[in-house]
Amino acid sequence: LVKNAEKCWNEAYVQSYFQQKAKYLWDDIQPDRSRKYGLVKMPIHMIRAEMFHDVEILLLNESFIRGRFWSLGWTEGTRAHVNDAEVFCKRLQESPANNNEECFSKLVNICKQIEAVLMEEVARESGGPNGRCSTLEAGRCLHEISLSLAKFRVWDE
Repeated sequence: LVKNAEKCWNEAYVQSYFQQKAKYLWDDIQPDRSRKYGLVKMPIHMIRAEMFHDVEILLLNESFIRGRFWSLGWTEGTRAHVNDAEVFCKRLQESPANNNEECFSKLVNICKQIEAVLMEEVARESGGPNGRCSTLEAGRCLHEISLSLAKFRVWDE
């Protein structure tokens, strides 16, 4: 009963958030407090609501990734995104229709998308709200990504 209530509450939160904020971009230069909260917590709410397809789409969304970089900073944004991808993968592994290969594939795709957006930010002439992403900072971010892949023993990527 408690588990179902938690699932329903998180699902209601996600749906109401998207109804209210559907027209806004995740990478808005000046996000409001609810957008900042969403950038940090939305994937976890979606995972708790078992909205696995939706959270995968969100974690692959360039605007969402860029919004995290701009709101949280390069390393912290990467760390938050990688942590959410790990939680997502672990929940998929716990599901009855568990397919480890599919889970690892999803994790790799999310990590590749983080890397792609990060490299766009490194190449950008003018930085985002927290400045340009230096190659040193990008190296730290890539290290976070590789540690995540190593935790799941994904060595070939």
